[in-house]
Amino acid sequence: DIYNISFQGTPWLEATFRYSIFNPRNIAGSSDSVRDRSYEAKVKLLDEGIWNPQVALGVRDIVGTGIWEAEYAVATKRMGPLDLTVGMGWGRLAGRGSIDNPLEVFNDGLAERPRKAGGAFGGESRSKSYFRGASAWFGGARYKFNGLPLEILFEYNSDNYSREVALKTI
Repeated sequence: DIYNISFQGTPWLEATFRYSIFNPRNIAGSSDSVRDRSYEAKVKLLDEGIWNPQVALGVRDIVGTGIWEAEYAVATKRMGPLDLTVGMGWGRLAGRGSIDNPLEVFNDGLAERPRKAGGAFGGESRSKSYFRGASAWFGGARYKFNGLPLEILFEYNSDNYSREVALKTI
């Protein structure tokens, strides 16, 4: 079970508190008994204009255990009934289709991501892992049909959900 509370702190800051129970029904044979709380912040860097997209940076699991740890840069542009989003993610958001970190051109130290950050029980900053290691693209498109209560959404998520897939369900 995952519970989220998100709020818009200012016009440029969005924050989320997440509480996760990875084996809420105590499935026999499952070894995942983690109950995790984490915090996320997303900062809008650029408002959408006639020609430019809205641009934001986000950090997930700022002081959590690191289970949800990820950082991302994302751009979104609305063109009439079509809404397009493209972004690049690190950490959990680089689980599928990963590439070398493009930020390495600024600092070679960004090539490697620390294995453990945030502490076994959370509550510690993971700032030493921000935007480090492999990265991957994600994106989506949403189309709203004019005059109909219908939308079509296509999405590609680079998170491979390895922890959730590993939870034994039988």
